[in-house]
Amino acid sequence: MRFARIRWRLAAWNMLVLALVLGVTLGVAALGEIRAYDRALDGELALVATRIATRVQRQHRERTERRHHDAHEDGEHEQDDRDGADSDDRERDDERVVDEGGGPSAWLAREVPPDVIAFVARPGARVESSRFPVARGLPDRVGLAAALRGETRTTELAVGGEPLRLTSTPILVEDHIVGAAQVGKPIREDREALARSLFILLATGAAGLVASLAGSVFLAARAMRPIAEAFDRQQQFLADASHELRTPTAVVRARAELLAREADTLPAAAREEVGQLQRDADELAELLDDLLDLTRLDAGQTVLALEPVAVADVVEDLGAQLAPLAESRDVQLTAQTTPVWAKADTTRVRQVLRALADNALKHTPAGGHVRIEVDRSGPWSRVRITDDGEGIAEEHLPRVFDRFYRADQARSREGRATRGGTGLGLAIASQLVRAMHGEVSLESSPGRGTVATVLLPLASQAG
Repeated sequence: MRFARIRWRLAAWNMLVLALVLGVTLGVAALGEIRAYDRALDGELALVATRIATRVQRQHRERTERRHHDAHEDGEHEQDDRDGADSDDRERDDERVVDEGGGPSAWLAREVPPDVIAFVARPGARVESSRFPVARGLPDRVGLAAALRGETRTTELAVGGEPLRLTSTPILVEDHIVGAAQVGKPIREDREALARSLFILLATGAAGLVASLAGSVFLAARAMRPIAEAFDRQQQFLADASHELRTPTAVVRARAELLAREADTLPAAAREEVGQLQRDADELAELLDDLLDLTRLDAGQTVLALEPVAVADVVEDLGAQLAPLAESRDVQLTAQTTPVWAKADTTRVRQVLRALADNALKHTPAGGHVRIEVDRSGPWSRVRITDDGEGIAEEHLPRVFDRFYRADQARSREGRATRGGTGLGLAIASQLVRAMHGEVSLESSPGRGTVATVLLPLASQAG
């Protein structure tokens, strides 16, 4: 039913907006969590690197001061020189590095936490390590080389299947690069903990979305209930009013016909009024029939017997029925058909095509031409009704299938309404075509006529 579809559409739109908001919120939260983790890890590594750089800077200054002092006293105290050399040897032993083997640098191991591995590179010396043995692929020599050039670089490597985040920084003394420190930490456990947190965040959001779906459907149903009730009351009123008006309308028509039969005894003005009364009664009866049709369509009470329909036969019969009307208006009516079978309701197909053909004849001037063509277009049976009328302005085209929109207003040369039609024929035709799973459209431009196209599924395609 129409309101059930509207309810689900409202719920769907609500869920779409909520999902977008939730997705953006979760995305921002996840991105913020990842960035916060990376900043915290980089801050921890930078702190260790700073401690290492401070130690290396102090060692560099001490060696520089000692060399200056030894150079000043050179030649005066040979024994002191030997003692100084022994002291330097002990310091170098303490700072000994092993690149491809040997033991770790003792001072470096003391400066670095157990879960962190660090390397120090100095120009012309081997790379010192805080841990031994050193895994293959470490240190990151590209990062160390960049740090020795004055760059700070953060990279991630997979070492022995273990992801490792590394920070390489230069060590400066008075704006001179005296070495480079590279600090790294395994990040598998931290990344797994972060992934678990993000999964929990995502699962919570999904659960909230599911709960919101149920709430959206419930609220949409509550919101649509008064609208549906009002619509049902309106439809019932239209149906009741149409039924009740049928009897007095039939009486008026009968009396008008009775007066018309005796019109010869009436004055000319009275005969004209009787004729007008007949036309008014016919138009009122047509309006009531159209209202009943719309009421049934809106309420889903129109039963369509979808079966193979020979569309060409329907068009040929329609052409025979409309031939007298076309002749009375001095309009040439032709039909060009190809045998095509559509899955549709025969009566409703005839009603749709009659409404479109009547509309074309009504707006085609004397001497004009209305053509009805039947052929096949892909999976569709296609009926095209083309006229040589005044056409429809582009701004009116989207409204020609609206209820009570008088096509005369859109197609009149002067732009004023003229009598004829209820303004419901095209609206009913459009709904009937959609109910038969087809499509209907109008193409037109002022002064070039109008083409109405009806597409119905082929019988073979519809099963």
